[in-house]
Amino acid sequence: MLELLIAVTILFVGLVPMVQLISSGLTADLKNRSNSVSLIAGQRELEQMMQQIMTVSGGTCSALASQYYFCDAEGQTVGMGQTGTGSTPTQAGCPLDAAKVQLDFSRATTACTAGYFMTKQVPWNQVNGATIAVELRWRVVTVMRSGSPVRKFIILGARLAPPSGLTLITNLQTVVGTR
Repeated sequence: MLELLIAVTILFVGLVPMVQLISSGLTADLKNRSNSVSLIAGQRELEQMMQQIMTVSGGTCSALASQYYFCDAEGQTVGMGQTGTGSTPTQAGCPLDAAKVQLDFSRATTACTAGYFMTKQVPWNQVNGATIAVELRWRVVTVMRSGSPVRKFIILGARLAPPSGLTLITNLQTVVGTR
């Protein structure tokens, strides 16, 4: 009887960490999947931005005053930089963090210029049609030459909305235009 009790105790001592390991693995998988979904949504939006001409303005979506803009595939207004004169660079969009490296998601979207943030419902489960909300924010620095844009630096950030303990902010950057 004592040997049986010892054997059962050893079994439970080994089994409990195994169950905890499986639980940790499932949580990590969910976190990675969520972050992948927000990354893909951000990449798709950035690809649409990169395909636009420097002076894009128009479409059936809401116009943005003194801004270049277009309507994305879902019909949402996408700001593409502030218009300007001369050769002074312009900036528009959501604020950067203190280090000026990535978008500051700690601030409310009210700190962003209109047309430089959105929440998209993206597919989460193709079988049952479930979606997940992804928040996108971006900032555009436009390099001007004689009043015309010649280059745009785009920083786009994506995260789950609303954020949770599983949320990672993905930052993507690109440059479009000439030298």
